[in-house]
Amino acid sequence: MDVGVNKNDWLDSMLTLLCLIGDTTKQLDVLERQESLPISRVLAKAWNDARLQEARQSVNDRMAVPPITVFGYRIQGETWYIPSDGNHRTVAAAEAGRRKIIAQVTGAVDCDMSRYVVKNGGLWIKDGGQLTRLSRDKLSQKVIDLALKLGAEHHK
Repeated sequence: MDVGVNKNDWLDSMLTLLCLIGDTTKQLDVLERQESLPISRVLAKAWNDARLQEARQSVNDRMAVPPITVFGYRIQGETWYIPSDGNHRTVAAAEAGRRKIIAQVTGAVDCDMSRYVVKNGGLWIKDGGQLTRLSRDKLSQKVIDLALKLGAEHHK
């Protein structure tokens, strides 16, 4: 999905957006299934250099690594996964050119972006005839642009 920003900005924006809307979405599945996922669909971010180095070493040595654990978010027919375990393994596998990763999928939600509104620099959800604010702080323009691109309404 090309949104006109660099990959790290897009990743940060998508993670922010999914964290905001995650609790307001329709649950599709509560499950425990293992599957091979495209790494490009896993929104992983390394946050510890030592752990990333260990994961890189495991990938380079072709060591067996445990599956990552993810939760899925379906937006506009595409499912994106956020890892609760396995960020560093995912980043290392992607750096090594791997296209797939084994994941334990714990559930998924359907994110209907038409239920959301961007207003006054924040994200709101339509709740009956009212709007309820989801974000306390003003969102970055990149998050706002992504929400609008994905189908949120814009109210002045």
